[in-house]
Amino acid sequence: MKWSWLSIVVIVPLLTGCGFLATASVNPTRVPPKTLSDAVSLPGHVVIQSNPVSYVPPQLTLPTQVMDHLAAYKGRVTSVFAPPIAVRTHTADLLYINPASGYAIAQFACIWRALAVKPAVVWTDTNTSIAVQEWTTEGYKTDPLPSPQTFYTQTDVLEPAAYVYHAGGWLELAGILRPQQGHDWVLFFDDSKH
Repeated sequence: MKWSWLSIVVIVPLLTGCGFLATASVNPTRVPPKTLSDAVSLPGHVVIQSNPVSYVPPQLTLPTQVMDHLAAYKGRVTSVFAPPIAVRTHTADLLYINPASGYAIAQFACIWRALAVKPAVVWTDTNTSIAVQEWTTEGYKTDPLPSPQTFYTQTDVLEPAAYVYHAGGWLELAGILRPQQGHDWVLFFDDSKH
């Protein structure tokens, strides 16, 4: 059997999981991001309904080669139109984080007490029971990033990512910082420094 270029272009993405067809077939009912008005209220917390989720073993560290290539804080702050999920909060600061991202939780937990105003925390790709299971596996007895405004969404978004509303737009800092730059999160969340 002879293979034409067209058949290879169609077959390879299907086998490797790359390309539109494979992506569409994996999750054909992707729900667009929700807003707080679509949420279900719980005592002190809000769950935004979306895709089904399941427990994933936490990732406690990043590989050294990834950590070595993290860009500096100043070069990573970008302006964006809006955060990935619209959340109505009483603060101009947001943190989107997955409870399975143990390496990121540890970095934020180190500076959490130093924040004068805690950002609203949006736990992504999870629900309350899975988040508690993740935190327990990571060694936390309760929510490791307590905030006056905590949300859970089953929507999977790029995370960790922090947002600060500033001058009519949003500043984004995605990922984590180098270990020696962890204190820069305090600067990022302090609106007076922008």
